[in-house]
Amino acid sequence: MSDTRQRIKKYRDKHPGATVREIQKACDVSSPSVVHFHLKKLERKPCECCGKTIEAERERAARIVMRHYMDWSPRKQADAILGK
Repeated sequence: MSDTRQRIKKYRDKHPGATVREIQKACDVSSPSVVHFHLKKLERKPCECCGKTIEAERERAARIVMRHYMDWSPRKQADAILGK
């Protein structure tokens, strides 16, 4: 892992709500696009404890939500929205 990516990861771990610009300034990175590039690479890197990626977990969550709504008929969806 590059030095820049390590700095970004450490900062993001300590400041989870930080914006790209905040990370850029704190880590002394040349532009927001460079920060964005490294954040995308970090998302694709497998977790050390379970081997899953953030990207894979997002896809799994989207499939679960879609399956949930696909199993419902339009009538059941309308009833759920209206609270019936």
